[in-house]
Amino acid sequence: MKINMISLLIISMGLIYSNCLDGEVEDCAGECNGYAMIDDCGDCQVAYCYNYISHEVSFELPCEGETVMLVMPNDESNPYWNGSCDPGACLDGEVEDCAGECNGYAMIDDCGDCQVAYCYNYISHEVSFELPCEGETVMLVMPDNQLNPFWNENCIECPNILGDVNSDSSIDVSDLVLMVGFILGNIDEIEECAGDINEDGIINIVDVVQTVQYILGNFSNNATFAEIIVENEKVHYESDGTISAFQFILIHNEKIEIEFSNDVLISDYHSNDNTTNIIIILPNSNELFKIYGEFIISEIIALNSKEYIETNLVIKPNEFELKNVYPNPFNPETTISYTIPENGNMEIAVYNINGRLVENLVSKFEYSGNHSIKWNASNQPSGLYLLKVQFKNEIQTEKLFLVK
Repeated sequence: MKINMISLLIISMGLIYSNCLDGEVEDCAGECNGYAMIDDCGDCQVAYCYNYISHEVSFELPCEGETVMLVMPNDESNPYWNGSCDPGACLDGEVEDCAGECNGYAMIDDCGDCQVAYCYNYISHEVSFELPCEGETVMLVMPDNQLNPFWNENCIECPNILGDVNSDSSIDVSDLVLMVGFILGNIDEIEECAGDINEDGIINIVDVVQTVQYILGNFSNNATFAEIIVENEKVHYESDGTISAFQFILIHNEKIEIEFSNDVLISDYHSNDNTTNIIIILPNSNELFKIYGEFIISEIIALNSKEYIETNLVIKPNEFELKNVYPNPFNPETTISYTIPENGNMEIAVYNINGRLVENLVSKFEYSGNHSIKWNASNQPSGLYLLKVQFKNEIQTEKLFLVK
């Protein structure tokens, strides 16, 4: 039980009349010769009665009952004593180390990192950070012990400047080639600390782009999006500005062959089982690569000279195809679906069984992709009709059955 600190202050200032007799001492709760005490948190704590059978607590003194005992404010079992103190606060004379432990062993090393002591078993060579150390073959290793591999471990300075992964004291395209090869897994060793340009602990395409930026400077017309277009065996793109780099992840069941465009600064790939990783740096034209074989593009990453940008994948058909006429037979309307592999002139017409033109449905220039059109034959008699679909010089036909 706590006493309001304002009341305590008033009591301590003598502003409340004391009823204590000569020789009696008023406690912090205002009781003459009472048990209340100020705890380490500055709170006035009072004694209470505790029934150790029913576990009931009462602050009505004196305590009565055979199973009731008096609990003093500073008793070790009293949960109220120091109850409002910061649980992590150190006692007077104790010092909190950098890990937050009172009188702990942790120290700040020369790298600015907080290092803690640990237990080392010099027989099994096991390391444990659970203190205190226990066991005859276990010793305490202080943070600054010269045998502690963690002390100053982050202070190792890179011998090269950032970007100089081949240690030739310059940053150029040869460094970019090595970085790309390392990311793909085609090259095992480079000066990794120099390749981690943004110092995020990993070398990836972002580091490559930042190295490009260092060599060539920022682009004035950075793209904000890129549309990747897969058309037949070709992969190309459209964007609203300059792209610094692309990275593609392909999934395929069989072996594929890749032919890169010559109009890029760097291009390389690495295949592992059914997955192929492709990186292209500074494409100077919209053509990226040709790929021979069945594949799926599972991931695309694109960056301008500063950041990742949004991408969109478009798969264009490989061939002209009259895909479906449904329903057929029909009454009185049916839907004609077709696919064209590239932009061009499209003609669709319906003829009767005598070969006479019944209706022209489409006669125009169309873009590549999937299309559909409806034919409403409500003004035509029941019977057999011939559908003629022509794209450029290629013609496909289908019989239509109108049943009324």
